[in-house]
Amino acid sequence: MAGQTRADRCSKLQNQLAEQIKNHAGSSRSAKAATIGAKAKKFCASGKQAQGLRAYAKALQLLGVQPIDPE
Repeated sequence: MAGQTRADRCSKLQNQLAEQIKNHAGSSRSAKAATIGAKAKKFCASGKQAQGLRAYAKALQLLGVQPIDPE
């Protein structure tokens, strides 16, 4: 799926982050990652997908998780 849009990536990373926050529930990092994820969601929703994608990646890395491949 080479023609994937940034909005599609936002959605995939949002789902990945939600899953990882559940997996890391109770850790101090999960709360911070959730806060970053909320900002990322706002960026994606307001047409600032590039900023949103960077924020999602930052939140996932905080949890020690590699963001899923965009493809």
